[in-house]
Amino acid sequence: MAEYNLNEKVLAFCFVGTGYGDDGSIWGGEVLLSTPYTYKRIYHLKKYSLIGGEKAIKEPRRVALALLFECFTLEEVLNLDNPLIKSYTQKEIKTLYLMKIKKINSPKTSSIGRPFDAVYALSGHLNNLGYEGESGIIMEGYASDITNDDVYSYTLNGDNIEYYQMIKEILDEDNKKNLAVKFINTIIKIIMDISLLHKELPVVLSGGVFQNSILVERLMYKLDSNNIRYYIQSQTPVNDGGISLG
Repeated sequence: MAEYNLNEKVLAFCFVGTGYGDDGSIWGGEVLLSTPYTYKRIYHLKKYSLIGGEKAIKEPRRVALALLFECFTLEEVLNLDNPLIKSYTQKEIKTLYLMKIKKINSPKTSSIGRPFDAVYALSGHLNNLGYEGESGIIMEGYASDITNDDVYSYTLNGDNIEYYQMIKEILDEDNKKNLAVKFINTIIKIIMDISLLHKELPVVLSGGVFQNSILVERLMYKLDSNNIRYYIQSQTPVNDGGISLG
């Protein structure tokens, strides 16, 4: 808004890895109605636990496991036939589940950036990351080889963007590249569906998730096709580097 000198109400998609929220939890998948002076959070990714806190940022398996814990019972998780589950011992899974249940170093988050890590792990990448955002770059590379509009399922329930069905569908996916493009397409669909619910408002896109060029190019095309006015930073960093300007 500062870069474009916007002095009006906007629909802002703030999609990042992790950031401090005004309720004391970790945000990162927020949709805000914003003016230069006020904001109201109207949607956010349904919260899940960041098991191990900061450690989960470098270990995508933990994020994937946390999302599985949100969608299935412990027994169902232990019985999943998936390389991610097999990469842990049953004792380790039970310990991590206990950390989530007892809220031991497992803060709640609504981050959309972290599920990129989870999808990376569910696609068979079980190694730790070298830096934050690495999984998104790898997924972007996969998605660049495929062009389709296939998406996973999601629902808007009150102010929650719910992903239970999407996680189930991802578990049934056996093609890494198809998984990557469908996940990115799903993020685009979420943005488009919400934008069309508020078509009278210009859209603002900000946060590290929008460094993904495949996501941004395909999203811009859809916004243009629906005659939705939108803004994304070009003179200032779209990720954390833009915080000081804001």
